[in-house]
Amino acid sequence: MHLKFLLIVIFIIYNIYINKIRVRLINKQTTPKEWQLRLINEIPFFFLVAIIFTVYMKNLFSGIWALLVVILLAITISLTLVIAKKIKIIKNN
Repeated sequence: MHLKFLLIVIFIIYNIYINKIRVRLINKQTTPKEWQLRLINEIPFFFLVAIIFTVYMKNLFSGIWALLVVILLAITISLTLVIAKKIKIIKNN
């Protein structure tokens, strides 16, 4: 129960941050780089997976398991973006 609530609160904070980025884009102010925006774009997926795991798996062990799955997915996507960026730099040289 507490994990679901925490995930929802963090997701609301994430949406407030996305709104700030949107306002900065409208006002033509500085925004995060392209790869950072792509990474930020993947965050709702992690919240979705974590919240679904905590809804269907109600005991503490399952909540911890869901958190570990989300962290592993985040690490995997982050590493994929970093490797793709390095490959792109190597190809351009």
